[in-house]
Amino acid sequence: NEELQQLQHWNIMQLESLEENRLHLLFEQTVEKSEDKTALVYEEKQLSYATLNQLANKLAHVLIKHKVAPENLIGISVPKELELIIGLLAILKSGGTYVPLDPEYPQDRLNYMIKDANLTIVLTIRALEKRFSDFKGVVIFIEEDEDFLMQSLANLNISILPDSLAYIIYTSRSTGKPKGVAMSHRSIVNRMLWMKKKYFTEINPIVLQKASYNFDASLWEIFIPLICGGKLVLLSNEEAKDIYALEGLIKRHQINSIEFTPSVIALLLDTDILKYPCLKYIFSSSEPLSASLFNKYRKTNYSAKIINLYGPTEAAIDSTSYECENKNYKSDIPIGRPITNTQMA
Repeated sequence: NEELQQLQHWNIMQLESLEENRLHLLFEQTVEKSEDKTALVYEEKQLSYATLNQLANKLAHVLIKHKVAPENLIGISVPKELELIIGLLAILKSGGTYVPLDPEYPQDRLNYMIKDANLTIVLTIRALEKRFSDFKGVVIFIEEDEDFLMQSLANLNISILPDSLAYIIYTSRSTGKPKGVAMSHRSIVNRMLWMKKKYFTEINPIVLQKASYNFDASLWEIFIPLICGGKLVLLSNEEAKDIYALEGLIKRHQINSIEFTPSVIALLLDTDILKYPCLKYIFSSSEPLSASLFNKYRKTNYSAKIINLYGPTEAAIDSTSYECENKNYKSDIPIGRPITNTQMA
């Protein structure tokens, strides 16, 4: 009975009023306060909040011309460049539901996801046109052609219900075919606002976006900086393979928030990557965080706090969080308490 009482106390739901908001509206609200600030960086290119919003609006108007309606599923297959973020925002602004089709994936996997989701529209770039030569639906290119340039810069203000789907991500499975997991605006907005309030009320997030956008970790990496007035720095697939490029980006852009698996943290302990004082938060996920690894990290006197995140893709990225304390642990790091408006079954 005592253990049950402790579990019930631990699992008390932290209730907060669920805002009637949408993911892209959180971004648009930030644009109003941060128009001239740098929102997005890729290599030597960068976009202000105002410019990013305007480009996404133009593309969203193009989608509307193609009869996109709320919750229409739209595939997006774009390399990790500025156009990816423009495309994601445009789909959400049009009322559509985005389905990531990372071009790094094998063709047969992309074909399976397209068929399983019954996609009729795919957003891509002309360099990838051949990959969709057998696609029977509409292929829309993000490039700034004449039709794109003629579109309005204004926000669309399309009526989208909070329970409308924001995205469907196909999870990797050890056996069988990948499974599509759908997430509503209400759920992902709750997750984003929890993270903003918990970690980024005093720190302006400068996030290095590493994860494939076919993984749910990409959601917070992309949208947390964009709803907090921070800066989103895209790590190219080539740079992701180069440890010195990773270190250079952290130093150059003063990255303060980043996510690694415990396996990667273990590898990086033998480098200088985690030493930079600009790093404030290292989010650990996808694997159990062992006491031995954290204790080794602690001995290095790095300044960044490690936050242990836990949860399946079905739970809007994470269900629980735990901020590691400045002490030695004797067993695996706890998974922590449920996030706002969430309860563990």
